[in-house]
Parts: sequence; structure tokens; C-alpha cells
Amino acid sequence: TFRLQRAAIRYYDSRAGAGKVVEVCRIAASKMMVLGAGQPLHSARDDFLRWTIAMPVAVKDYLRAYAGAPEELHGILRQNDAVKMRAAAHQPLYVLHMMRMASLKSCQHSEMKMEPTLAAMSYDGLSKSL
Repeated sequence: TFRLQRAAIRYYDSRAGAGKVVEVCRIAASKMMVLGAGQPLHSARDDFLRWTIAMPVAVKDYLRAYAGAPEELHGILRQNDAVKMRAAAHQPLYVLHMMRMASLKSCQHSEMKMEPTLAAMSYDGLSKSL
């Protein structure tokens, strides 16, 4: 009974952790949709959203210590981006770096012509949510 309880607790904790990763990704995506509202398609905003979708996959791959099927990210990341992500030693950190770079580009080159102070605050808010 003791081992079964420990296994159940570990399973519950892992499910809660996975849910938290997805929750943080959804919050970050929502913030980016608000901040990048005026940006055209295929902009830094879209890159940020692509990398946000890739984050749970990167965490899963890292925890399982092997890369999943290449089709998991087909249509989300560009082929060369998916290869680079899968080749990274620490996939979640690589994805986080790419999210921050896209966030920075989005805040700097927004079509809304934000003041530099507002752009910095927007970037800071996005970075803190990650």
C-alpha cells in the first residue's frame, strides 16, 4: 500500500507540473496576443507563439531524455528550428531563449509604435511570466 500511495502521489504531482507548464504557456501567449495585436502575419509575435507551443514538447523530451517523433512539431516550427531544438542539450532553455528573443523583437518592432519605456515594460512583463 505504501508504494502504491507513493506512485499515485508522484503521478499526481507530475500531472500537476505538466498542467502548470501548459498554464504558463497559455498566459504568455495571451499576453503576446494583446501586445502584438497590430502586427502582421509571420511576425515576431507569431514566432513567439510557435515557440510557446513548442515549450511543453521540449519539457517532455527533456524529462524523458529522448526526442519524440518529428511529426510532433510539424506545421508549428520550421524544419531547421525543430532540428536545432531537438539537438539542444537542454531543450526547455533553448526554447525559452527563442521565446525571449521573439518577445524582444516583437516589443521593439511593434506596429503600434510603442514608446521605448512602454516597450521595455511590455518585454519585462512577458519575461517575468516566462
